[in-house]
Amino acid sequence: MKDSDALHTIIKSLTKAEKRNFKMFVRSSQKSINNYTILFDAIDAQKVYDEKKILKKLKIHAFSKQISRTKYLLYDQILKSLYMLYGNRTKSSEINLMLNSVEILYNKKLYKQAYEMLKKAKKITFNFETLGLQQKILDWEIELFPLQKNQEINPSTMKNLCTDYEKITLQLKIENTYRVLHIKARLIYDSFSDGIYSKEKFQKLEKLMNHSLIKNEIRAITFLSKVFHHEIQFLNAQVHSNNQDALQWSTKLFDIWKNAPEKEKVYSTYFKVQFKGYIFSTNILPKGKYNTLIYASPNNH
Repeated sequence: MKDSDALHTIIKSLTKAEKRNFKMFVRSSQKSINNYTILFDAIDAQKVYDEKKILKKLKIHAFSKQISRTKYLLYDQILKSLYMLYGNRTKSSEINLMLNSVEILYNKKLYKQAYEMLKKAKKITFNFETLGLQQKILDWEIELFPLQKNQEINPSTMKNLCTDYEKITLQLKIENTYRVLHIKARLIYDSFSDGIYSKEKFQKLEKLMNHSLIKNEIRAITFLSKVFHHEIQFLNAQVHSNNQDALQWSTKLFDIWKNAPEKEKVYSTYFKVQFKGYIFSTNILPKGKYNTLIYASPNNH
């Protein structure tokens, strides 16, 4: 896709509220006539992007002589405005923002304030079991702890930090292995969508299912590891047309999500896809909040 096509596509994808938010965002940074808004409106008015018509329309503006750069900057501004609108709605974004604040305070040598901000981020991160972010938290904690005023380097505390770090590193390694296996399982599963059930495809799936992490469910100790493990089992049952096993694994998978409702927003992409698989397997739409969710047809796995 060309840069111009990408810019036109993202503008046309915006809702009225998102467009209004964008214009408020760029106007807040400039009091004079805003080049971004002018170009935005010109592109938004076109059903199909036509740069010649854009240049003709905007030739009275000096920025038209640097249209490529202005388009690049406009695209960047749109993304920033969307981040400002939606970025704080996920726990990961909230934590990353706090970690950015920790880094700023650290660079200003405000170590106490940085450490206090880090403790807030740690509380949220460890509640939601986001291992990658937990590792970042511990990186900062090891860095900041000795810098606290009147804080001696307590060997016991540092030992506990190192123990926690080793534990999370090991868990993250296992979880990432499950993540890779899940990606491979999805790719193999999708390869059957052409209706050709070749011996080679089944061999790839069988090899994956013989992996020690898949054969030994007890090693799936983190939330995401369990989610990946159960969906792989569900996909395998689907490929082999084993409806009973597919029902069993999809039900167990949905139970994992039901028992940890706070994870649905943290891992919303996984949840939506896997919940769709549950509906496909059981033909049941659970009562309550799930009734409001709209999913694609079962064929769009």
